[in-house]
Amino acid sequence: MEAKIVPDWSKWDELLGKDTDHNIATQIGCADFVVARRRNKLGIPTFTKQFAKIDWTQFDHLLGTDFDIKIAEEIGCSKGPVERRRKKLGIPSYSAKNKFIKWEKWDHLLGTKSDPKLAEMIGCTTKIVYKRRKKLNIEPQQKPIDWSKWDHLVETCSSAELAEKIKCSQSAVEWRKRFLREKSE
Repeated sequence: MEAKIVPDWSKWDELLGKDTDHNIATQIGCADFVVARRRNKLGIPTFTKQFAKIDWTQFDHLLGTDFDIKIAEEIGCSKGPVERRRKKLGIPSYSAKNKFIKWEKWDHLLGTKSDPKLAEMIGCTTKIVYKRRKKLNIEPQQKPIDWSKWDHLVETCSSAELAEKIKCSQSAVEWRKRFLREKSE
């Protein structure tokens, strides 16, 4: 039978509620429940509960305007308190709001504008626009590139520099570089 670890709480009590029970238990070398039992005995709330002290009047207006994790980063807390507060106020999540996009208003623009540009116009994520466009089998916006104007720079500029000059993606330039190499072989 293993010896029972009895922590010297005079060294550890000051950390209770300021870090997770698991992290403190790892430092001590004991089980998580040992730390939780001591913390509860002293009436100290768990580490995640300390964020209940957030002055929500400064942050309530952000709830539901972006992903909970992004708002949490801005506040300086974990995702949990943001999610709980949003739900308590009955505010739908940012991604849930995107389920209610009136696509009949936007479908005609799919493929005529870049996914990020259309997402910005709608007020949703690029991924949501991408999924909708794919669902409707609509090709992404394509700007035809007149490579005859740019081929002389393909081997002299970096892909990033040339993409910026042409106003296209870096992968389009890299594709053209491969194409020209294969053609010359």
